This record gives sequence, structure tokens and C-alpha cells, in this order.
Amino acid sequence: MALVLFAGMLVFGFALTATATTTASTGDVSGASLTWGIKDSWRNYVSGFGGSVALANGSSASPAPYGWGGSTGGSYDEATGAADVSFGGAITFTVPAHHISITLSHPELTLTDAATGNLSFDYTDSAGASGTAVFATLDLTTGTNSVNDGVASFSGVAAAAGPGSASVFGGFYTVGAALDTVSFSLPFEAAPPAPVVVTTATTLTATPAAATEGDTITLSASVSPAVAGSIRFVDGTDALPSPVAVDTAGSASATVVATTGTHSYTAEFTPTDTSAYSASTSGAHVVTVTDAPVVVTPVATVTTLALTPAAPVLLGSATTLTATVVLAPATPASTATPASTGTPVTPPAPAGTAATPQGTVEFFDVKAVTTGTATPVSLGTAPVTGGVATLPLTPLTALTAGGHTFTAAFAPAAGSAFIASTVTTTANYGVVDTTVKSVQAPGSDAKTLAGISANWDYSAYSSAWVKTATGNVAVNGQTFALTGGTATYDSGAAVIDFTGSIRVLAYPGIADAWVQLTDPSLAVDASGAGAWSATVTTSAAPDARGTRLVVATLTGAVLPTFGTTGSTSYSLDFAGTTAPGTWSVSAGVAYTNAWSNAFVLQVPTSIRAFYYSSGTSAAQATKPPSPLAVQWTAAVAPTEPVGTAGSLVWGFKDSWRTYLKMFGATVTAAGGATVGADGRFSFSQAPAGSAGSAGLAATTGPAAEYDPATGVGTLKYQGSVDFANASHGFDIALQNPWVTFAADGTVVLSAETSTSDTVGLSSLARIDVATLADSSSTTDANGRLVFSNLSGIFSSVLQPGGWSQYQSVATDPVSFSYGLNAPVVVVPPVVTPPLTVPTAPTPLQPVLTGDGTVVAAPVQPVCVAQVVSGATLTWGVKQSFVSYITGPIAKGAIATSGVSAGDGFTWSGGTGTFNASDSRGLVSFGGSVHFTGHAGALDLAIANPRVQILSASSAVLVADVASKALQGSGVNGTVSLASIDLSSASAQLTDGRARWVDAPTTLTASGATAFGGFYTAGQALDSLTISAPLGASTNCDGYSAAAGSAGAAGSLASTGADVTPLWGGLALLLVGVGILSLRRRRRTTGV
Repeated sequence: MALVLFAGMLVFGFALTATATTTASTGDVSGASLTWGIKDSWRNYVSGFGGSVALANGSSASPAPYGWGGSTGGSYDEATGAADVSFGGAITFTVPAHHISITLSHPELTLTDAATGNLSFDYTDSAGASGTAVFATLDLTTGTNSVNDGVASFSGVAAAAGPGSASVFGGFYTVGAALDTVSFSLPFEAAPPAPVVVTTATTLTATPAAATEGDTITLSASVSPAVAGSIRFVDGTDALPSPVAVDTAGSASATVVATTGTHSYTAEFTPTDTSAYSASTSGAHVVTVTDAPVVVTPVATVTTLALTPAAPVLLGSATTLTATVVLAPATPASTATPASTGTPVTPPAPAGTAATPQGTVEFFDVKAVTTGTATPVSLGTAPVTGGVATLPLTPLTALTAGGHTFTAAFAPAAGSAFIASTVTTTANYGVVDTTVKSVQAPGSDAKTLAGISANWDYSAYSSAWVKTATGNVAVNGQTFALTGGTATYDSGAAVIDFTGSIRVLAYPGIADAWVQLTDPSLAVDASGAGAWSATVTTSAAPDARGTRLVVATLTGAVLPTFGTTGSTSYSLDFAGTTAPGTWSVSAGVAYTNAWSNAFVLQVPTSIRAFYYSSGTSAAQATKPPSPLAVQWTAAVAPTEPVGTAGSLVWGFKDSWRTYLKMFGATVTAAGGATVGADGRFSFSQAPAGSAGSAGLAATTGPAAEYDPATGVGTLKYQGSVDFANASHGFDIALQNPWVTFAADGTVVLSAETSTSDTVGLSSLARIDVATLADSSSTTDANGRLVFSNLSGIFSSVLQPGGWSQYQSVATDPVSFSYGLNAPVVVVPPVVTPPLTVPTAPTPLQPVLTGDGTVVAAPVQPVCVAQVVSGATLTWGVKQSFVSYITGPIAKGAIATSGVSAGDGFTWSGGTGTFNASDSRGLVSFGGSVHFTGHAGALDLAIANPRVQILSASSAVLVADVASKALQGSGVNGTVSLASIDLSSASAQLTDGRARWVDAPTTLTASGATAFGGFYTAGQALDSLTISAPLGASTNCDGYSAAAGSAGAAGSLASTGADVTPLWGGLALLLVGVGILSLRRRRRTTGV
């Protein structure tokens, strides 16, 4: 119970006084006093339970509650607030009832700094234990504190229980518990007052404020007040060697030699009596020192200039000018001397290298002119880096056409030792403009005239050269004689095409350079513009395919009058054809005379100068191209037969007649038709109201005859021409041609033609064969209407398939006359049996007796097929082959004619027959695909494909092929390319269409040869799709007749061997003609 009461009432409080020391020094404490009551609750506890407080040895109850004096010594640091002071005296608390006896003696005050401190006591506790401990920690920031006149006074300082309080008082006071405040006074010996120091001020001037390296700079300092001392002058952080004493006026000065750079000077004053005067430093004074003038010994330079690419270059080409600047040879290393110091220095140069000129180069273009001197034009400026300056000219800033020289002017960098230098090129730099004035081409209604000839000496300069020729060109002395040309012309333009080649070899054994012109052509138009063009190859690239270009232009040319026989000499341009200096500048003269620039550029460099003016020698006058002398014979209208009835005279197509003659075909005219000595066919006028062959109604034109008043109606002619060749397996007839004039001006030539390639006159159908150019008629002395030499274009769809080669190409001219009131002899039609194709039994045909009557053959089962027209064939050949041709290895091209390219190649307009009952037939297409690669070393053309359908499951693809393999021999003929698996296709067979989609194809042995060994027989090609519209019924031909029947054609095409059945030689001939025709129609003259 006593302990509980003790714990509940335990509190402190007492006062202490210290005794002053007898000796004093700065900071010594004497007469210190301490007052502290420990805690008021403690005092109440002691008195309340009959306890007592005994004070002894200097402790007292005054000041209350307890005071300690009799300080035993200590110190106080005014600057830091730290103190350590000991006091005498003791106080004993006894509470007999609770057996408490506690003595606290010799208090010690320790101040760590101005904020914290401890109060310690020697103690003896109730258990008799003794020691020294911290009884209170002090917070000096509380209460009232002051330090005045050597006394540090602290009143009401907050105290918290320390470890001693927690231990001695039985643990009832925890560390940190609040105790009574503490007050104490610490008299101490104060430091004597500091002496009074006079402040000084220092100023500085520096002259001049801006200097040049090597100048003298004067530094002047002044100190106020003027007292004894010294000045140290400082440049930034570096002091001048020795301080300077201040004179009686407070001044000091010094001089320095200026060095390059920015200097910040100050003056630092140090007084002699540092206790009486302060040191001082002036403000900074900035002086800027520049380099001394340098006397430079000049360094000579040499500039050279190069251009890439080398001339001649095409107009619009990018050209690069490169100037190189070096030190002049034999020039010693340059030196430079600053004017003020005389110290030699080297001129600027890149680190680690010899002196390299630095600066810029300006480039100038000096255009060649025919007279006078051109003003240089700046092209731009480029820096010199590593001795080189480069100026690229892009196509947007490219040089103009003609000759050029250039100047490069080197300008040294400012302050360097290098001397400017300039160079001007002497070699002419030719920029070639290959454009020529375009020449109008004849229109779609143009006429043609064959048999054109021309003579050309090439040039007078070439009189000693070796001249050779091929094809329709011969050499007569030094003259090239061109024959067999074909003119295509209308009122506004004319083009004359020749076949063959011209070659000139300049000075054999010396230059051995030649130029060859292949298939030359002359184009002129009504404006007088013209072009003499050819495919050009040269000895510089003898294996190249050649380039089609203009050899020479024409100016003021006159259109030939092909309506009458005549001749014209055409002068080919030379003088003034090119920009000044394009090819030559000599003795200050820039020449403008040359053959076509594109042609001259193609000529080997060793003989190029033979084609342009390059001086004033007599030989220059012989360089122009010689005139081209052209001769022609006008087409003569056919001689009309005796009488007033008219006739139609037509050669169909010269290439057709040539083929018939070449391969020994028979041509049989009957029923009012004849074959003239020139090979053309004449059909006699038919009686009015004629409907053609029995059973064939008119399909073109009205039933009424021609009305000369309106120019509308139909002129009808009679007779048949049958073309047959047993070895080539065809029999084709053309009968009863009509010419129909429609009200809209359209003129159509129609005729009855064989429905397939083998039926001859036995199966005919009237078709539109050609569209003719409208032409006014004349009336001859016998009153007949006469139409002469009408040009024509074959229809886009022709029958039979053998004539598909001619679809949409020009016909031979047609001439016809018509006697409106003439008596006409009716010629009965003649029926001839179709040609028997060996390799198959002769079909039963009507028999023609000697007297011209027809005896019917025994009745046989009739094989009926359907006419195919407008068919399409889509085939990609082989995708890997197409990719190879156009890829980076072959670097080739694919050209098409009459074929559309997209997802594969599509042939259209196919014709033929198809027997749906027996799944037999033949569909033929016109058009070609031409693959080239490896710069022409690989060459494959596939033309005029035919799909021969053998059964419901199989077919074969036949085509005319011309190929040149990379290795081994090529192929030139009709080839069975691939077998077709119809059974794996998606088939659609209806009354109106036969269609097979994605039919797999497999390469045959002959097809492998055609591909030059790229693939082997049996390899898969791309699948194909064929769509064949089915029209009117017709008799089966050899391809649509049932297999094994008397009329069935052999299946040689399916064997994979080289085949030449239908159109073997014809196809190749027609392909060639077709290509020539396309070339003539599509050529853009003036290119």
C-alpha cells in the first residue's frame, strides 16, 4: 500500500547554489547558482507521509524550493552555448513510514550547446546503492534565456526524467517524464572587446581596354584611405610575379605584355597593419587581346576539273563536276610572319596532313555558240573538302543540248595562305538531244501500193567503204538498190516500208567498224516533215537485237503521188540538225551539222566523226547522207472484160497467193470466176436478184440491187475459186462475192466461204469478209460504174479457221465495175468434191460427171457438227517460265500480238467446228505471245494455237512455234505443244456452248524441244480454259467427224511429234506477214 501511494504521489523539486572560483579567464564560471524542485508532487509526498528533507554542504531552501551554490568550478562558451559547471551541497529525503532514504549531492550542469543539456547527481538510494547518473535532460529552447554582461541566465527550462530518476525512485518515473523546470545563472569571464579595424577600398584601371598581342598593358591601383601596404595584381586566378608597394598617395602600378585572349584583371590590397586596416580587392577589369597581324607568304595552288560521265551524254542526264585543288608543284612550304613579333608560323592546314587548300570552287558553264563568245554561267559553288569540290547536276538542273566547256574557280578560305587558281576545260562536252519532230502516220483508211523501189548512195564520204546488203536490198556499185517496198498512204501521210538490210564497213583493215540498217522505212507527211528510219546494229554490239531509230530526218518533203507512176528524190537533213557543238567544236567553231543524233550516238566511236561536220576540210562536204531516190508504178485498174457487164477483180491477200504458189497448191476457178496472169481473181457480174448458191440466202445487204442515185445497194458477182493442197490438208473455197453499200457509208465485201478448212465447195456460208474504204465511182465509156483500188480491212472474224491469220489486217486492193443495164450470163454453180486428205479414207462425196451433171452418192449417215465462232482460250503457258523470263536472270520481256495478258494469256475470236455427239472438233485462234531473254539469246514465239478435241477426255494443243534456245538448235514450225486432260476439267456442254475450265496440260516431246530443253516431256504446264460458242449446224469436217469414220482426220497432233498438218508452212508465212503488218500499222514515225 505504501508503494502504491508512493507511486501515485511521486514528484520532485529543489534549488542549488554554486560557489565562485577565485581565478578567472575567458569563459570561466564563478558564483554560479542552480534552482530546482525536482517535482512538486514528490515534495508533497515526502511531507504528506511524515517525511523530512535535510539540506547540507551548501544546499538551501532559498531560493525555493531548493538552491545550490558553492560552485566547485566550470566554464561557459559564449560562442557555442556549451557549459560544464559543478555545484556543492546535498539533499536527503527520508520517509520512515515507507523506508525511503534518498540522498542527491554534487549536482553537475552540462550544456551540450545552446539547445540541450543534462543535470547529473551523485546519489545514494533507499537500498544503499550509490553512483552518479543523469537525473534530468534539459530543453534550453524553453523558458527565458539571456546572456548579458558576462552572465548567462536561464529560467523555467523544461526538464524531463533521466535514467537516474527512473532508477533511484523505484522505477515510478519513466525516462522522459516531465519534471519541475530548472533555473540557473552562470557568471563567466567575458572576452575583452575586439579592436576597431578601418575598412579600405581598392580600385583598378587597365589601359588600353583592348589590345593586340604583344602590346603593353598598364595596370593602376588606388587604395583609400592611403595606408601602408602592398598591391597584388591578378589575371583571373593567376597573380603577377611580385606584389607592388603602395606609395604615400595610396597608389601602385605594374605593366604586362598582352597575350591573345580575354583577360580579367583585379588588384588585391594587403595592409601592413592588419589589426588596424582591412584588406580589399578591386572589381574586375576586362581587357581583350587580339592576334597580331600576320604577314603571310602566299601559297600557289593548281586546280583541275573532271566530268562524269564522259561525253557524249543524253540530254537530261545527271552530270557531276569534280574539281581537285592541290599545292602548285615545286613550291616550298609556306611561312607567315606576325608583324609585331617576327615569329614564323605555318599557314592553316588540316591536322596530321600536309597543307591542303581550303576554300570553295565555283563552277561555270561556257556554252558552245556558232559565232562570238558565250558568257560563262555559274552552275553553283561547292566547298573544298580534302582538296576536292564536287557539284552534281541533277536532271532538273541538267545541261542544255549542245557543246560545253567548263571553268572551275578556286577561292581560298579567308585568312589562309593559299592563292586562287582557275582551270577551263578544252575538250568539248557534248550533250545530245535525240528528240526529232514527229511525223504523222497514215490513218486507218489508208491505201497501199506494192512494188516501191529506191536508190541510196548512203553518203559521198562512204564511196571507199565496203557495202553489202541482204533481203530486198542489193548493191549496185556504191548504190544500195531497194526493191519490193510497200507504201501505206492517205492524203496526209505516207510510209514506205522495205525489207532487207544495208551494211557499210568503213575502211576495212583500218577501222573495221560497221553499221547495219535493217528494214528501212521512209515516212513523210503533208507538213513536209519526214524520217528515214531503220533497226540499227553496229560492230560495237554485233549480237544485239538492234534499235529502231531515225537515221536521218527530212524537211520540206513532198508527199508522193501514188495515184500516178512517178519518182521523187528526197534530201535527208544534215545542216543545222543539232545544237551547236553537240558533236564537234573546232578552232572556235561549234558545228551544227549531223545525221540524226540518235543514229550518230549509236555509231561506233571509231567512225562516229564520219557522220557530222568537224572542220573545214574538203572532205566535210561529203559527210551528209545522200538523197534517197524513190520510184513507184501506180496501180492500174484491171482491164474490164469485153461487153458492158462488170466484174470484181481481187487478189485477196498477196501473202496467201505467195503461199499457194510456194507449196504447190491448186487454184480452181469456175462458175464465172477466172485467175489472171498476175494471180488475182476475177468474178463476173451476177444477174439482178441473184441470191447466190442454192439454199443460201443473202446475209448482207438488201435484196434490191444497187441504186446509183443514192449510192446504196448491193453489187453482186458470181463464180468460185477453190484452193486446195493435199499435203497440207486443206480445201477452202470462196464464192459469189457481193459488195454492199449501206446508207451510213459503210462498204462491206461478203462472200460464201467454206465452213471449215477441208470441205471446199461442199459446205459454204456467206460471211462479211472485209470492210472497204468508201470511194466515189466513175462511169466508163460503156456506162459501167467503176470502183478502182479500194483498200480494205479483213473482218475481225473469218471462216474457215485457216484464214484467221488475216483477221483485222489489210486486204489487197479491190477493183470492181458494174453494168446497171448489162445483159448478164448466168453461170451455173459447179460442185467439186472436197480435197482428199491422205492419212484418212476418202469420204463419200457427190460425183461430178463429164457433162457437168451431179450424181448423188449412196446415202450415208450424216455427221452433223456446229460452227464455232468467237471462242476464247486462256492459258498461262507455265508460270515458272514466265517468272524466269521477267526475272533478274533472264532480264527479258513478253510481247503479245492479238492476245490479251492478265491472269494468263487470252486468245479470242476462235473459229472451227465441234461435234458434241462424238466430242470431236478443232478450234483455231489467231495471235501470238513472244518471250525473249538473255539479251535475245533466248527467243520463243507461240502463235496461232489450235485446240484439237479428240474425245470427251482428251485434246491436244497445236501452235506455230519459232524458238531459239540458249543451247542447241531451235524450232521453226507447227508443233504439238501439249496434251490436254479434259476429264479433269470442269466441263460445260450445252446447245449453245462448249466450255472446259482449268484443264490440266502436259508437255509433249516436241513441246520440250520448242522450250529449248527448259523442261522435259511429261512435265505439267499451266492449266487452260477454252470456251467455244456453238452456232449453226454444219457438216462434220475431218476434225469433227467421229473417230475412225471415213471423214475423220488423223490424230498425228496427239503423238507429240513435230506436226505440219493443217497450215504447217502457211502458218509460219502468215505469222511473218502478220508481224510485218502490225509493225507497219503501229510504228510511230519520227522515232
